Amino acid sequence: MRSARSAESPSALRQIWLMFFAFVLLLSLARFVFRGSSLLAHFAVLAHAILTLYVLARGKRQGTALLSLAFLARLGFLLWDIYASHIFNLPNSGADTWMYYRNAQAIGRDITQLFVPQRGSVYSQVIGVLFYLTGTSSRVLGGYVNVLLGLSVVLLVQRMLRMTGATARVMNRVMLLVSFFPNSLIMSAIFLREIFPTFFVAASLLYFIKWFQKPGSRDMLMCLLMLAIGSMFHSGVIGLALGYFYGFLFYQHKSRRFTFLPRNLFSFVLLSAVIYLAVTVFQDSIFGKFQHLDEFEDIYQTANTRLGGSAYLVNMQINTLWQFVIFSPVKMLYFLGAPMPWNWRGPMDIITFMTDSALYLYVVVSLFRRWRQLGSAKPLARMLAIAMLGAVLIFGVGVSNAGTALRHRQKLLPLFLVLLSVLQYKTKHGAYAFSHAMKN
Repeated sequence: MRSARSAESPSALRQIWLMFFAFVLLLSLARFVFRGSSLLAHFAVLAHAILTLYVLARGKRQGTALLSLAFLARLGFLLWDIYASHIFNLPNSGADTWMYYRNAQAIGRDITQLFVPQRGSVYSQVIGVLFYLTGTSSRVLGGYVNVLLGLSVVLLVQRMLRMTGATARVMNRVMLLVSFFPNSLIMSAIFLREIFPTFFVAASLLYFIKWFQKPGSRDMLMCLLMLAIGSMFHSGVIGLALGYFYGFLFYQHKSRRFTFLPRNLFSFVLLSAVIYLAVTVFQDSIFGKFQHLDEFEDIYQTANTRLGGSAYLVNMQINTLWQFVIFSPVKMLYFLGAPMPWNWRGPMDIITFMTDSALYLYVVVSLFRRWRQLGSAKPLARMLAIAMLGAVLIFGVGVSNAGTALRHRQKLLPLFLVLLSVLQYKTKHGAYAFSHAMKN
């Protein structure tokens, strides 16, 4: 396969979303004439999909066909979930998807419901506002937002691969993964919130790499802002901040080393202020999942929760700080690899492990195997690894079910794929290419 590079990805992404908002505006105006016709919403999705394919196909470099197929695959999964689920129901599509959809419908009918506490939280509120503006509660229109976010993740990962100087071979492999990774395809199509935090994780990572290439307060703040928005959809992704803060505080661009200098103090004060605002002013939105985890005992209770037939480590109890320290790595490993081979219950567990868990475990193993060979790519790899550690720790401690782990680790897929590409710089030529890319 030829290189999956495209010089148009940033502008293409911008054009796709500008066109979508233009269609939303047209639907908002048309609602007064057609009274929120569902047929009109379907037509708008179809028209925008055709224009999106045109924008993707207009790229001047190779890889446009891959991007188009990635988009069509997500759109196909969306249509299947809505119109063919009676034939085969997509994994994770069911009670939760209908819960989110009903809550969004309620907000679409009555905007005052936006301020009523309910299940579905920010995701249902966002889609509910879309329904209210357009005057239609078409599930195709709401799900299409997820499709566009899934495509956006693909484009952002492509952009990051170019920024880090990925070779054609690495680009092709990673782009195939991000385009057609089974769980990511599904989460980009069904009516769940999962793809929203995935998108903002990718966006925050993009700004972090921009900062790594050329330090600037704008990229630093945008990185943290994207992560904060992602945390509003699921608080667990806030763990990525551990790697970001490590880089902001200790990485020196001139020497390309981690050192402690007086100016670190200013960075520390700035980041402390951000954390203070996040914990106090925006606590309910950003740390909603952890509002009740005031003591370690509460964390232990969460860590000891076992739900569903795919629960793992059912006999492991965490009741003390020492047990928390000892068993956290075990739970982190299970979070990445579940369902583990010794817990397989049938063919579906085997398929899940081979098509999903194996990737995350492979990245972790590659991190240890190739660490000494990274050369100039090692600083970025270290920061990404620490970010991965922070997020996996939060998710790993709180998750004890293979199905839930499958959904949550998908949010971290952009990080794992970018880290995987960086880990390929194990030769002198690769290290030179990475160093050259960072300078440009």
